[in-house]
Amino acid sequence: IVYEDVLINHDIVQHELVRYLGLNESKVMSKDIFIQNSFKPKQHTRKFCDNEDVNCKILKAGLKDSYPCLYKQLIREGEGLTWTTPMLQDGSINIRGDCMPLARLSQEHPIRSLSDLYQLLH
Repeated sequence: IVYEDVLINHDIVQHELVRYLGLNESKVMSKDIFIQNSFKPKQHTRKFCDNEDVNCKILKAGLKDSYPCLYKQLIREGEGLTWTTPMLQDGSINIRGDCMPLARLSQEHPIRSLSDLYQLLH
């Protein structure tokens, strides 16, 4: 389950999770299983750069050349995108790697595979 997919396509993600777990859909689908099981509120509820404690000019400058994936996510925040995760050959996340947005989930394509999410560098 990808956080951004829950935000953007909540009903599809919940339906597929309930189906995958073999739960009784009629009992579970009337509830919001993601909200009801969250305990810690977000520190920033507005767009990241709209918060007083974030200096976006400095942040963007620091990310642009060295962290292309994080930079792309920052400048495209608010577009409702889910991103690939760049990986190194040993399977660890490549924090300095590049990424690309993924297609939105839909009724026709309601799930993601690991190969969709994780992008290996060659």
